[in-house]
Amino acid sequence: MRDVRLRWWLSELGAAGWTGALHVGGTPGGVLHLVGGRIAYAETPSCPGLGERLVASGRLSPAAWSAAVAEGRAGRRVGRVLMRDGLIGQNELASRVAVTVADAAGELLRSGGAPVRLVAGERHWLGEIGPQRRRCESRRP
Repeated sequence: MRDVRLRWWLSELGAAGWTGALHVGGTPGGVLHLVGGRIAYAETPSCPGLGERLVASGRLSPAAWSAAVAEGRAGRRVGRVLMRDGLIGQNELASRVAVTVADAAGELLRSGGAPVRLVAGERHWLGEIGPQRRRCESRRP
């Protein structure tokens, strides 16, 4: 089995609840971004990314995608910008991200013997796309 090494890393990091990036070398290479031990995003040059998919499907215009990335990339909140501006709903975005992650992760798992580099705390520019958790405070009369 060629993908044993990468599967081992993902299993260990998942069990540890690790947050950061798992950079996979070789060809095609790519990055798996984990948050709390779960894959939050994955990318590789051999698969289209989220933006390419949204634009190619006609769901977003190239200008809308570029504007969201320009505004949200530095703060790692591109997903929030897309949702805030009404360009895409949370459920649709989550499902499109899931497909993008599955394709890229599957491709990366085929490069099992490739060198791996861990970068703790590194987050993807898309940001969190789940519901925001708000702190509940009791109000006293």
